[in-house]
Amino acid sequence: MRKSAAILNCILVSAFLLVGGVAFGADKNAAFSDAAVKAAIADGVKFLWSKQQDDFGWEGHGGDKYPTGPGAMAIYALLESGVSPQEPKMKKALAWLERTPDQKVYCIGMRANAWEVANRTTNDKYKEILKSDVRRIIESSADGSFHYDTDGSPKKNGDNSTSQFGLLAMWAASLNDIPIRTAVWTKCMNHWIRTQSPEGGWDYRGVGNKPTMTAAGIASMYVCVDNLYSQTFVKKPARAQDFKALMVIQKAVNRLDKNFKSWGGGHGNYYMYGIERVGLACGYKYFNGRDWYKEGAIHLLKSQKPDGSWGEVYATSFSMLFLIRGQHPVLFNKLMYNGDWNNRPRDLAALTRWMSKTYEKTFNWQIVDLKMPIHDWHDAPILVITGTKAPAFTDADVKKMRNFVQQGGTILSVSESTFSSKPFSDAMRSTYEQMLPDYKLKMLPDGHELYTRGVYYNVPATQLKFEVVSNGVRPLIIHTEKDMAARWQAGVSTTSDGSPHFKGATNIARYVAGQLYNLRHRGVSHWARDRGGAVNKTIRVARVKYNGNWNPEPMSDKALQIKMKNRAKVKLEIGEAIGIADLPACGLKLAMMTGTDAVAFSPAETDAMKQYVEGGGTLLIDVAGGNGRTYGGVKPFARSVRTALKTMFSGRRNRPRQLASSAPLYTLEGNTIKNIKFRQHTQLKMTERHPQLRAVMVGGRPAILFSELDLTAGLVGYPSLAVDGYTPDSAFKMVRNIILYTNK
Repeated sequence: MRKSAAILNCILVSAFLLVGGVAFGADKNAAFSDAAVKAAIADGVKFLWSKQQDDFGWEGHGGDKYPTGPGAMAIYALLESGVSPQEPKMKKALAWLERTPDQKVYCIGMRANAWEVANRTTNDKYKEILKSDVRRIIESSADGSFHYDTDGSPKKNGDNSTSQFGLLAMWAASLNDIPIRTAVWTKCMNHWIRTQSPEGGWDYRGVGNKPTMTAAGIASMYVCVDNLYSQTFVKKPARAQDFKALMVIQKAVNRLDKNFKSWGGGHGNYYMYGIERVGLACGYKYFNGRDWYKEGAIHLLKSQKPDGSWGEVYATSFSMLFLIRGQHPVLFNKLMYNGDWNNRPRDLAALTRWMSKTYEKTFNWQIVDLKMPIHDWHDAPILVITGTKAPAFTDADVKKMRNFVQQGGTILSVSESTFSSKPFSDAMRSTYEQMLPDYKLKMLPDGHELYTRGVYYNVPATQLKFEVVSNGVRPLIIHTEKDMAARWQAGVSTTSDGSPHFKGATNIARYVAGQLYNLRHRGVSHWARDRGGAVNKTIRVARVKYNGNWNPEPMSDKALQIKMKNRAKVKLEIGEAIGIADLPACGLKLAMMTGTDAVAFSPAETDAMKQYVEGGGTLLIDVAGGNGRTYGGVKPFARSVRTALKTMFSGRRNRPRQLASSAPLYTLEGNTIKNIKFRQHTQLKMTERHPQLRAVMVGGRPAILFSELDLTAGLVGYPSLAVDGYTPDSAFKMVRNIILYTNK
């Protein structure tokens, strides 16, 4: 029988449901930024600590009815926010939680998750208490549902709200590698299947479609499926018609997706916590065309109180968990297209779960489609495409994928060869030829860094066989006909620390993303967007082309133009690229040249470059990707430039010399470069902490500026282990100053 609001007010869940007076996603125009979300979380942390009592716990709810509920939630939220379990106040809080008796499913479900987070960095210190809590939870259920109390006597017909929290405890146990019998997972899953309404939703009891319980049902079903069916999905595609559980989930997700626009008002922070769990579990970035995380964050930014809270301790904890867990970095996007894109619906869920546990840092994944704005694809550095059949990509689809990789993204395509996927591989090869006709898909040699501990793991090249499309700087495309997705889906590891398929994916992630410990958050893109606003001046510069790989990053100029407008209020005009022979007559004060490959500059070309700089022009030359101080090898382009400079200017006096850090170029009024920063892996191999531009002086001024550290990739803005050079911000500042200095 459905409980009335009056009865609900007597228990903890009533508070969960009634907090939050502003409709979810009410104002899309409210301020949203990564910095604002971080500040809101920090203020929430302060509030939760302010409510800690003298015994290092928190006040219970309803007197003695729920003694540890709010405290368990506060500890869970604080740990997820980054507070160390070794921090003195937190150690005492965890000790309070351990010694305070509690039999309520709500409370134990939350504290089980607190134990799991604390175990990540304490060598499983709290694993035994977690195991004990979960054992009590399981022993208190006769049919896969849970009641309010966990007294060890099995009960039937619990409601769905308490049942969700029982499964939350089991989920925490599974994350901590505590075994739970298949029969237990099956009973729990069957409870949710039995209680689903014909429309796809759930209610507290009986048949219905209450938004909070529908979110609870979907998240609970995913927990069960992930712990039951991974091995089955390896043997055949996990289509909805093959598995009843997937049909149940898809029906529920379809209902949530369709009705999301009208949901949220009056359900508050508890509902938002449910949506966050569903969004992360199913990978959806949008529900009903709405960015669930951005809109939820906007609501919370608007409704946070001056003391940093969103009401009581439990409401604040739910709100913080939404912001924190939703903000965790998205490492992989999976492309939804018109075809068999989702044979393994839990492949990336399993991969990111393994990586999160292995590296003690939470990684997310999500689903994107070809209708989304490309900006949303940049939530993640890697776009994963899987299948067995030929995708029917349109010209517009191919253009969007090209833009994604040229804006700094990388595509990873995986043939699901268990199902005989030659049509998929053939189609992807054809797509890549259309997308990037200047570059070819080539098999990586066995010793390439993507297979080696230089990136992270040594993995057998024969078990992965990566093929790559490279622009000479970084991998734009990585393709494999080895069915990595099958291993991810199954969670199968051939060794204690992960199979080559997990390790290989980790190597790709680190190579593409630069590292794994400081990734950008959800909704934060490296790609610059024009913020509008006035400009103070217009400057024209030239891009130089030659017979070679003169334009490895074709979006670098576009990114530079956007950043010059946003950050320097300069309209930068870069017309069609001009040949070297046209430099002397171009009439522009600055020309920019980049490259990766060897170039045989002709005598006429070296003479034209010399005429240009002796006539008052400045030539900026950089090695795209850098000159191989770390990964990627020495770039032949650097040798070609050095040879050309010797041809143009003989004698020691005209040899390129490093500009002093006090040079006028670095000390422009209003644009002094004080703190230059290198990419982390570049800095590890250097002793210098100042700019590394070398200059050929002509008439007392730096007429040729040569950088063997990358500037070009830095302008695009992406991270990558393949690039040696400056951080994107420092790369822009250096090029900005060169533009302003030469056009005074």
